[in-house]
Amino acid sequence: MHFEGDTCTLSFGLHPRQNQVQLLGTLWPQDSANPYYDAIRPAVRFSTLFRETDLDLLQQWLLTGADGDIRLPEPLQLARRLSPAGSDPLLFEIQFDLSEIPAWWHWDTSFPLSVRLDVRQREVSFLAESLNKQHWFAN
Repeated sequence: MHFEGDTCTLSFGLHPRQNQVQLLGTLWPQDSANPYYDAIRPAVRFSTLFRETDLDLLQQWLLTGADGDIRLPEPLQLARRLSPAGSDPLLFEIQFDLSEIPAWWHWDTSFPLSVRLDVRQREVSFLAESLNKQHWFAN
């Protein structure tokens, strides 16, 4: 899936790995004021593994419109819904641990690193369906 924001782009995919699902993601900061960043297309890559119970909890959290935070496997830390459940688009915040700051990074940084995403309701539904454990685990 691919989400375009005002200051960054987030792209990620899910891949089966034995009895887990691997999430591979890339975050591309945008800085149109500096042509150097456009030329090197800087990216922060991350990867994490979800167990069956992790996927189930995340799917239920997305589908029920829960207001509370949900803990995610490292290097992701948590996801939080920042807008009411009926909103379209929905505003989410995802926090993750950045193990080291890349050489090209020039923004003030506080940890954990937080990314905010505006996600259309139909995209949330698609994501929730893609997390269905029947797609990933044999019963």
